[in-house]
Amino acid sequence: MRILFWNTYQNPKINIYVVNLIQEYHIDILIMAEYDADEGELIKLLEEYNENFIKCSAIGCNRIHIWSNYSDIKAGEQDTYYSIQIIKEQFILCCVHLMSDLYGDRSDERADKIQQMMHAINIYEDKIGSKQTMIIGDFNETPYGKGCLSANAFHGLPVLNVKDKATRLWEISPIRQVPII
Repeated sequence: MRILFWNTYQNPKINIYVVNLIQEYHIDILIMAEYDADEGELIKLLEEYNENFIKCSAIGCNRIHIWSNYSDIKAGEQDTYYSIQIIKEQFILCCVHLMSDLYGDRSDERADKIQQMMHAINIYEDKIGSKQTMIIGDFNETPYGKGCLSANAFHGLPVLNVKDKATRLWEISPIRQVPII
């Protein structure tokens, strides 16, 4: 499975470049953030170059546009800032374009949105019985930001090698603890 993500930054002339990349790198899934080019032109170009891509349903997430050559892909939870897609009832793809700090610190909002997204992903992982999840996109988050390191968000560890136990416990409430694998 080859995935191309590109924040096109509202470039109206991006379509021919996108189609060339799809052909050159045999892309299966195309994800674009801030896509503002002519969608009809993109579809025509894909057809001209015999690329059988269909637009995936991402209703409610206008920040992300997804095309795929897989026929067995269906929409999961959709939000303004992310789109979850289920591929072949086996893989979970979460496409992200989170808010930036361009007009002020929005790190708390990002952390909240990441928590919401991870909760939804966990539900889909349980539902389809798979932990094969890919989260891809424009996170607008630093590697040491709350959304990356918080245990109830991405739960990243700021070290290269971890020689720790296979699991850790983190407290959700004063009463209950949940194992993190």
